[in-house]
Amino acid sequence: MNGRWMWGKSGRRALAMALALAILWMGGGAQGAGGTVSAAPSAARHVVLLMVTDWTFAELAAMRDAPGMGRLLREGAVAAISLRTAAGYGDVASAVTLGAGAPALAVPRAAAGGDVGEWRGALTVGQHYARASGTAPPSGVAVPAAFHLAAANAEAAFGAVPGLLGETLKRAGLRRMVAGHADRDEAPRRLAPLLLMDQDGRVPEGQFGPPVMHLDPTAPGGWRTDVAAMRDAVASFLRGPSGVVAVEFGDWARLAAEKPQMAPVRWAAERAATLEALDRLVQGIAARVGPEDLLLVFSPSVHREAEAEGARVMPLLVYRPGGEPGVATSTSTRQGGWVTGTDVAPTVLAHFGLSAPAAMSGAPIAVRPGQADAVFDDVDKRVAVYRLRQNVVPPLALAIIGVLLVALWFMWRGRRVVSPASLPRWSAVLQGALFAVLALPGVLLVLAPWAVAWPWLAYACAAIAAAGGAGAILCRLRPLAALGVVAAGNVLMILADGLAGGPLARYALLSHDPIIGARFYGLGNEYSGVLLGASVLAASALWVTVGDRRRWARGLVLVGLAAAFLYTAAPGGGANFDAVTAMLPAFVLTVWRLSDRPITPRALLVVGTLSVGVGAAVLYGHAAMPEAQLSHIGRAVRRLLAGDWGPLVDIARRKWDMNLRLLRVSIWGKVFVTSLLVLIGDLLHSEARQDASPVGRFLRGLSGGALGTFLALLVNDSGIVAAATSSLFLAVPLLCLHLSAAQAAAAGRHLYTPSTSL
Repeated sequence: MNGRWMWGKSGRRALAMALALAILWMGGGAQGAGGTVSAAPSAARHVVLLMVTDWTFAELAAMRDAPGMGRLLREGAVAAISLRTAAGYGDVASAVTLGAGAPALAVPRAAAGGDVGEWRGALTVGQHYARASGTAPPSGVAVPAAFHLAAANAEAAFGAVPGLLGETLKRAGLRRMVAGHADRDEAPRRLAPLLLMDQDGRVPEGQFGPPVMHLDPTAPGGWRTDVAAMRDAVASFLRGPSGVVAVEFGDWARLAAEKPQMAPVRWAAERAATLEALDRLVQGIAARVGPEDLLLVFSPSVHREAEAEGARVMPLLVYRPGGEPGVATSTSTRQGGWVTGTDVAPTVLAHFGLSAPAAMSGAPIAVRPGQADAVFDDVDKRVAVYRLRQNVVPPLALAIIGVLLVALWFMWRGRRVVSPASLPRWSAVLQGALFAVLALPGVLLVLAPWAVAWPWLAYACAAIAAAGGAGAILCRLRPLAALGVVAAGNVLMILADGLAGGPLARYALLSHDPIIGARFYGLGNEYSGVLLGASVLAASALWVTVGDRRRWARGLVLVGLAAAFLYTAAPGGGANFDAVTAMLPAFVLTVWRLSDRPITPRALLVVGTLSVGVGAAVLYGHAAMPEAQLSHIGRAVRRLLAGDWGPLVDIARRKWDMNLRLLRVSIWGKVFVTSLLVLIGDLLHSEARQDASPVGRFLRGLSGGALGTFLALLVNDSGIVAAATSSLFLAVPLLCLHLSAAQAAAAGRHLYTPSTSL
């Protein structure tokens, strides 16, 4: 078969229709790619940002029946806030991120801002600021480290602009005020200025001492917030012109930091008193915000105990008098009850009718129907899955590495070490283990509902047992048939779950993790690699085993590859353009090689043109989506269409840095290197692959998977992860075929004949 049936006139017409349908499907309900700026409202509006440093869902749960928090939970909206910065976690970097609207870095003494007359060592804050800027501010609040922050973030991967929220508010003529702090004795810890400072590190109004804050030698950290005075200060601000006030309630952070030094009775008493004071402050502010005002209560960080437990999510409460209760969400997460830290700044600006600057990567927070109890339950489950992932995934990855290395050793030395009589038995055992490796991603997806309920050891044993059982069953099939079945099973499970809205992927160990905050929806790195590699493997096996005799099988291969591609590309599906960039050339090359077409300059031109055209259609579909449905890909494309090429440079640099780091520290880097060793070993140990046998054609079909793995490594944010999972669907088939060849040789047969390869 020469494959010409695919590329005739009817084939070209079908391809054109498919492209048109794909564009219409992905861009359905589209509107113009340009953003809009609504007119600023004439009535006075205010936003109150109440920041409770080191506050977690555990403390919020303890306050659910308190008057203030209870009111916000009943009448407002709640969500978990994932606050990922440009350099891990931490309250200072989180505060800079909140004020920039993009993942940002912190620098030393970034939290040492304050009133220009306050002393920091031998100099005042104003004098420190003058050293950095050359200008002494006459009054207000200054952050001397603002210029260092700007320089550090200009060189970082995300291109965050510290102070962008405050700068935008200043240019719109809106008031800004900060109050409160998390200082401990003489050590300054001022996060509120980092939220509202402009790009010069200035905030016009600030209160850090009496009457809102008092030195108290008996209080944890030596400071205590005067709740009544803070409430009155906020009330006074709300009676004035439109603007934003950021209040930092630092009493809880001071108490959490000193818990190891306190007697249990003292800790319990201070905990109750501090949470009661926080609730009185919330109650007082909520009673004073008007119908045109917005109150956001959140934390930029978690305390050390929560950090140690993996509970790196903080609560966010949204309250507007007369607003609809429910759960908060945004297009950044597309999940009810989840928002990102970069969503806070666009939300503040949207309240005043202002569009977020292009350098902000978040989206305005919205409220949709839902129950607070569901958010608490989901956070508990996500934290449990996060802990389970830390305990289960590394051992499973090490087991995969072990199986690959043992099979690789057996390929080289097995015939010399194992007796001819026992060679078939050992080959069968290793083949079963290799089939189990390929079955594992699907098994972990199916076991997702039990990820929360089972202890990690029981879950790991269940996963190994299920994958091992699948491997034992697959051993009864012939090699190519078994490989096709396990690969097709992975593809069908991923697509079925994705089309159903991802109920299994939500808690699967190899899926995206909102606690880490790299991705919240669509197809994550691990399963994008699985889908790519498994699709190529299933297509190659089906084409070779059935397609040569049944034309419908070749059509089924094309439909399957198209389904995997369209799901990955769709804004409402996988929404993973990195994976699309790898999949399209990989799938085209797979079909090209399976249809026995030679790789010529013309073929490369066709593949390249097709890839660029379809890729452009995918990008257009994302950019043309309505604002409320816009994905992260669509936002980036709109910035590029507006002439802002900064995101492209930032993305390329971030991908490079992330992959280098993951190659060094991630267990998936070790899996990828092991798969490479298998591929190199196969090259040195293999027979010719250019023969016309089914196995030869099957291996040529896998060349598409090799191309996809290489592209995934280059274009993906975490390319090592995607390349590692994809490369398993190359390494395992090669090892299985070598083991089958050993079995066939022991029986006096040759694998590369139809009777033994199918």
